[in-house]
Amino acid sequence: MKHYETLMLLPVTATPADLALVEKQLKTLVKAAHGNVSTFDKWGRYKLAYPINKQEYGVYVLARYEVADEAQPFFQKLEHFLKVKCVDSVMRYVHVSLTPAQYAEAYIKPEAMEAGQTGREYRPRTGFAPQAAEAPTEVAVVEEAVEVVEATETIVEG
Repeated sequence: MKHYETLMLLPVTATPADLALVEKQLKTLVKAAHGNVSTFDKWGRYKLAYPINKQEYGVYVLARYEVADEAQPFFQKLEHFLKVKCVDSVMRYVHVSLTPAQYAEAYIKPEAMEAGQTGREYRPRTGFAPQAAEAPTEVAVVEEAVEVVEATETIVEG
């Protein structure tokens, strides 16, 4: 058996029926390929790095599954389903092959906006975070007395 995960991006307007359709079809395709779905997890709402289909936010869904080694028709059918039948409900997706150790390892789910995330902080393209405006501090000017000492030079020729 080979292990895979598919991360899908759905618009925030996706209904629970859309999500159920994707889950049901994925489970049907995996079962037909002599495999099983171990995880189908809705991550939640996130702010996107750039707009996709005029959407600023999206809902991520992660599916982890295993299928038989000769699963080439499986991916063709899954691609067809996601591109044609889910054209309105799935904006982007990516399939990743996992090693058995990665598949057995629990993944770390990022914190969704529903859990208190307020969105990404503004960060200019240079990679530097904007500095918070500090209150002006009082500057004490200290005058220094400068003493000028004339130096005399003695040149010794030899």
